[in-house]
Formats: sequence, structure tokens, C-alpha cells
Amino acid sequence: MRVTYWAFEQQFSKVLDILSSWEEKPEFVWPLVKEHLRFARCFISGAKVSFSFPCLPVEVLPSFCDAKRRIYLTATLARDEILVSDLGAESAALSSPLSPQQVSDLGDRMIVVPQIKNIELTDDELRKFVKGKSLELNCVVIVPSHARAQLWKEHADEIVDASNLQPVVSRLRSERVGLVVLVNKYDGVDLPGDACRILVLDDLPSARGLSSRYEDSVFKGSTEFRSRLAHRIEQGMGRGIRAADDFCAVMLMGSRLVDFLNDPRSIDEFTPATKAQYALVRTLLRQYSQFGIIEFAEFLNYCLHLDPKWKQASRKALVDLPLIEERVGDFTIAAKRREAFKCASINQHTRAIECLQAAVNAGADDATTGWLKQELAEYVNRINPAEAQNIQRSAIALNSQVLKPIDGIEYIRVNPLAKTQAENGIEWLNKFEDQNSAAIRINAIAESLIFSKDHTEEFEQAWCDLAGLLGFVGQRPERDFRDGGPDVLWSIGGLDYWVIECKSGSDHNSIPKRDADQLSGAMVWFEGRYNQKTKATPVLVHPLGEFDQLASFSPLTRVIEEEGLAALRTALHGLGRGLGSLHRMPNVPEMKDLFFGWKLNSEAFLTTFAKAAIKARTRS
Repeated sequence: MRVTYWAFEQQFSKVLDILSSWEEKPEFVWPLVKEHLRFARCFISGAKVSFSFPCLPVEVLPSFCDAKRRIYLTATLARDEILVSDLGAESAALSSPLSPQQVSDLGDRMIVVPQIKNIELTDDELRKFVKGKSLELNCVVIVPSHARAQLWKEHADEIVDASNLQPVVSRLRSERVGLVVLVNKYDGVDLPGDACRILVLDDLPSARGLSSRYEDSVFKGSTEFRSRLAHRIEQGMGRGIRAADDFCAVMLMGSRLVDFLNDPRSIDEFTPATKAQYALVRTLLRQYSQFGIIEFAEFLNYCLHLDPKWKQASRKALVDLPLIEERVGDFTIAAKRREAFKCASINQHTRAIECLQAAVNAGADDATTGWLKQELAEYVNRINPAEAQNIQRSAIALNSQVLKPIDGIEYIRVNPLAKTQAENGIEWLNKFEDQNSAAIRINAIAESLIFSKDHTEEFEQAWCDLAGLLGFVGQRPERDFRDGGPDVLWSIGGLDYWVIECKSGSDHNSIPKRDADQLSGAMVWFEGRYNQKTKATPVLVHPLGEFDQLASFSPLTRVIEEEGLAALRTALHGLGRGLGSLHRMPNVPEMKDLFFGWKLNSEAFLTTFAKAAIKARTRS
């Protein structure tokens, strides 16, 4: 989480004292940050504290700032605007960069997402397939976390991260190693030629730094968020081909990644070359009426065996294709943010505020405008804290994920359902192009419902998304209002609600007292905000099913633990298959039968997937 800018400002002298005591440590670049530290943003996780700046303070490097000419060299760049906002490049220069006129060094890259063609293909089947291919050639898998890497453990010859990467990369370049899993290494690794013939991206990439993770949460669901994710994916896909005469099959898998790639808006964020290669494969796959593992292996061999027809089609897809799309040349936001930071650093606060206001006015969507308003509030806070809070309130009205103002925000109740569960379920399905796309989203939600201390945010969001999928209404009061509410609240029909606390990262021997107290506090919160006619059931989603002896809980409490969560995932996958078997969107009776058959209706859900709360037995 991010420390509020007003709290950071109030405590800055103490922060300065602590950090200045590290001045002599060689790993701490104090001279580069000390003059601008008051503008830093502070982030805290369970493991560390991190600082970042709105823009990089490059002014501390006179040789760079005073240079008559600067040349920026990069193969991959998330957003061109970074060159303006962080490195002070001129906007005009970015409108006409020096770049190849055509794609000439991309090689023959086959980008295939088998689970879009056939949603019945499981992750386990694909892992076994890759293991089989690794017996004859090098296969490299990139995963976002150590938890995801464990799913490959029985198949992998090597699992490596940044700490032990280079020796394994050297071996890949000189011999057949087999199946190598890289943990969160989407850039900085070159695997040319036989070092990697099959490259697998498993699951959505995740941000590394705390500030990037925070920004991802702020921009969740927006064009900016899709752009950032697409860039990380594209960086990963580029590891296996490093020259024009190289070739590599790239397989993307995992329900969340497949769901992202199934959205045309996501594909639009890729470079022209990647879009062309992906479109070529989608076109070629239409010839398959069935597409199981056998057909998948046959299709990959066109690339792996350098089939002449495949090579011709691959090269043709890239002919006369520009490496980059034509720039629109609008870097207003980046330029104004840069100017505001520079002005604030020399105490020209009024001018800094004017610049940020211009950036706010140029915001393209609510998520971006809300984020920019928060940055504006940061600058205003230095001269008018009361007005800064007014701006922060307007920011959160546009983007609920920015910082909450000091006096909080008014809670908005979740209304009872106006329609039946089945009718609401059909409305949810109608957001998708077809039932196959809906099934892909269902699988993505199901695969996010896995206990992990590394993905608590995704876990809670999946529970909120699950409500909509099942025809209920979901809300995240604790995140969106920060007033003591539960992680998730469901309205399930009539005047019935479920107050849900999610503890995906717990590693205790039993459910500790503090978790029980938090659920009890959430129930008190509910009673204070909803009238006496409503009924709430406390639900705890926890890896362990038994409470500590010191814990107190309501006899109505239900617990969804490992076994119940696994059964829920199975039911959701079954629901997705059921939709696929209809070959069309279901009607209300069919939707009702699907919910009923998989015990996903409101009457059967807790009885099937949850257990009554009990205390753990005392150990002698």
C-alpha cells in the first residue's frame, strides 16, 4: 500500500533523519535523491519499504541535462511518454524517432494460444506436452511467481530466478538442458537459436516494484493497464528470437492470460508485428474442427520443422509492416508532468500546479484523470492542504483506487437483487461475444481462487467478480471505502447478504483470533449500515477450517477452506463446459439448471462449498 502524501509530508523530517543515516552505505545512492526526497512516494509491503518519484530527478546529472544531443536506445519500451516524463526528452523528437522502416529481424515466430481454440485443454495437459518436447529440444517457461513455478516442479529440469539465472542461460546456449522455468524474468534474457525453440508464457505477468504494483491496482481495467500488461507479455515473447534467421514457437497458457488475450482491446495494445503474427496463427487454426494435443503438436511442427509453406506465410505477414505504428504526437500529459516536477523542485509551486492542471485536463479516461488529480493534490498539499483534500475527493470520484481522503468517503449500499439469479447470470453472459468467451472468463476467475500469500489482491477481486458471474452483486467495502467493512460483500437475493473475509495468505496452524475478530468486526459494520430487515451470514475464506481456541465467532459462521475451494473451482470449470455444450447462450431455465446442477445457486452454495465453523482440538 501507499503511504498517503499528507502523512509523508508531516513525517518527512523523521524520514530524512532515518535515510540520511545510510549515506555512507555503498548500495544507497544518497547524493542522487537527497534534494528531491520530499517529493518521493512511499510504499510499504510485508517485506520492505520503497520510495519512487513522480518523475526521475535527472537534473542531478548535469552532463546528461546539458548535453546538446541525447540518443535513447531501446528494443522495448512500455510507453514512449516515459522518455518525456522521466528523461526529459523533447516531445517533438518522439513524434519522429529513428527506427527501421520495416520489420527485418523478427524471425519466424509462431504465437499460439491453444486454450482459446479449445477451452477443454487443461494446464496440466499442456505442461505434460511441453515436458515431452523438452526431451528433444530446449523449452523455456516464464512464470510470474515462485508459486506458479511450483506447478511445473515435477516437469522442470531447472527452476531459476535472478539469483541463479546466468549459469543456466549459458548452458541453454551450448547444450540441451530440457525444460527450464524462469521466475518473473520477462526481459534481460537472450535465448537465440537452439537455446529456446519452444517458449511458454504461463499466467499473467505481474509488476515487480511496489510502485508499479500500486499503479497496476490504480489503473486496473483501463486502457493504461492493458497497455502495461501487453508490454510485459510482448517483452516475454521476445526472449526466444534474437535474429532474422531464428525461429521459435511461443505458447501462451493459463486461464487469466488466456482471458486477457481473448479481449480484442488487449490485442490492440501489441506492436504491429506481434498483432500480424498472432492474426496469422488465428487464421490458420480455423482449418481445425478439432484441436486436441495431437493437433496442437502437429501445428507446432510447422514452425519447429521449418515447413516451407509456414515460412512463406510467416514472412508474408510481416512484409511492408512498420516496426512501430505512426505516432499521434500528443505527449501533453507527460510533458506537463515533467515540467510540474521540475518547477516544484525549485519551489515554484504555483507554476507546478498550473502544469498539473493542464495534464488533468488532457486525461483520456476516468482512471487516468483520477490518478492525475491525485498527483495534482500532492503538489497543492504543499501550499493548501485543505484544497488538496477537496481535489483528492474529486479524484476518488473518478477512480476508486486512488488514496482515500482524510475524512473518508460516504459508503454506498449494495441494493437487493431486482431480478432472479438466473436472469442476472444471463445479463453477465451477454457482455461477451459468445459462450466460449464467457467460459474463458469463468476459467480465469476460477484459477484466481487459489490460496497464495503472493496474490491476495487478485484473490479478493476474484471473489467479487464471482458474485457477478453467479448472478449476485459483489462489492469490496474494505478496499473501496476503508471504513472497517469486509473484504467482500455479496447480495444474494431478497434481503440476504454474505459478509466475506478472505485470508488467502495465512500460514498459521489454525484460524487465529485476529482473523475471527476481523470477521466479527465486519458483521458489526454491516449491522451499522444495513437495516434490521436484512440478514447477513459471516463467511471466512481461509486455508484452514478450524479456529484457534482463543477465537470467538458466531454460530452462523461458515468457512470455505482448501477442500471447499477446490470443489468450487471444479464446479466453475463445469459451468464453463456446460455453457460450451449448449452452442449458444442459455435461456433463463437453462441458466437456472446450470447453477442448480453445479450447486452454484444461493440455496446450495454454502452447504456445498463451506463448513460450519468449529474450534481446533487442543493438543496435549
